[in-house]
Parts: sequence; structure tokens; C-alpha cells
Amino acid sequence: VLFTGHFKPQEKRDYAYDLVVVTEREKFLVPVRAHGPLPFLSFPDSLVFQSTAVKSTVSRTFVVRNIGDAPATFNLVASAPFAALPTQKSVPVGGTVQVTVSFTPLEGRPYEGELALQYSSGARCWVSLAGEGHDVDVALDTGLALLDSTYITLTSSTTVRLANRSE
Repeated sequence: VLFTGHFKPQEKRDYAYDLVVVTEREKFLVPVRAHGPLPFLSFPDSLVFQSTAVKSTVSRTFVVRNIGDAPATFNLVASAPFAALPTQKSVPVGGTVQVTVSFTPLEGRPYEGELALQYSSGARCWVSLAGEGHDVDVALDTGLALLDSTYITLTSSTTVRLANRSE
């Protein structure tokens, strides 16, 4: 048996009903759900960071707009070595917010991660993140720094130079 249901909303809101179906042998529920206005934030699908020196931070800031029909309250969580600010925010319909995603590689290798965007309704979206860390050729100009002999309350100092041999 095929049944066709028609839905005509009276206002913009969420609707939730349980249709009770009774036969000669059994009774069961069919959940019927219709979503009303929803927030929708204009996040990019992915972010790729340029090659970054190990243990230094590079950031990308972009504007996110709520192009949905309802105010958006959301949380952001990024997988390490990525980070995102703000971690929690509310954006009215048509409003904007600046989001900064940073990348701090701990080793000289490629990294992949994700930025989880969770709306207050429980809905989740993900933005893929990628970046690469590289080692920088920085060294002391001498292999040994010798200091003059000193005594208690006497100070001895020397100068060393760091040479940046990278680009």
C-alpha cells in the first residue's frame, strides 16, 4: 500500500510529528520531520597553508557570513597543529564574523587536519586543512662559545652570531 502525505507549513519553524500506523496485526510509528529556518555559515571547503618553518606560526583570517534563515551559534575545533579563533560565536542572519585559522608545525613534514564546525542545533560541518612544515637552516657561526673565568657576583659575557642560511 502506498500513501502520499502532503505538508503545508503555516509558519517558518521546525515541525515534528509521529504518524501512528495501525494494521490488523501491529501498530508502529513513522517519524515525520520538517526543518524550518536554518543557519548556514559560508566557510570555505578547504584551507591550504604555505610551507612554514618548524615551530613558527602562520595564520589565515577570513570573513564568514551567515547566509541562512536563522541566527547561528557555533563552536570551532581544529585538529593539532592547527588552531581556530574564535572557538565559540553567535552570528545574526546576514551578519559576519572574522575567523582566524593558524598553523604551527612541530616537524618538517606535510600535515593534514580538519576544522569541525558544530552548530548549536548539533549539526556538524568540516573544513579540510593542509600545510607543510620545513626545517630552516639556522646555525651558530662558531661551534663553541668560550666565556672568561668568573667569580661570584662577577659577570662574564661573549657574543655569538646566528646565521640564517635559508631563504
